[in-house]
Amino acid sequence: MRFKIPIDLKDRRRYISLIAETNQERLGDLLRGAIRELSGVKGLSTYRFKVIGLGNGKLILKTTESSIHAILSALLTIHYERKAAIDIKGISGTLRKAKSLFKEDSAPINGD
Repeated sequence: MRFKIPIDLKDRRRYISLIAETNQERLGDLLRGAIRELSGVKGLSTYRFKVIGLGNGKLILKTTESSIHAILSALLTIHYERKAAIDIKGISGTLRKAKSLFKEDSAPINGD
């Protein structure tokens, strides 16, 4: 028997679109290390994420709305302390919109 959880009790998903020079396994390891540094072992169990690779350095971080601030802080720590090239394209509520953020960036401006 499967129980249904009311929508107001569920934590909403968020997707962070980013471009990084590292692969998805390496970024996942760097994020875990940064979260451990910032908030300890308890933070690792609280702030969950999954790295989805799209190829060509395009990555999407799947996380929850309550974890967004911790994940962005960890990405900032990685960018400045580890000197990793990370470019965040945006945050969205659906995977489709997260993927479209990469296409919007490559579109010509003013029809040129």
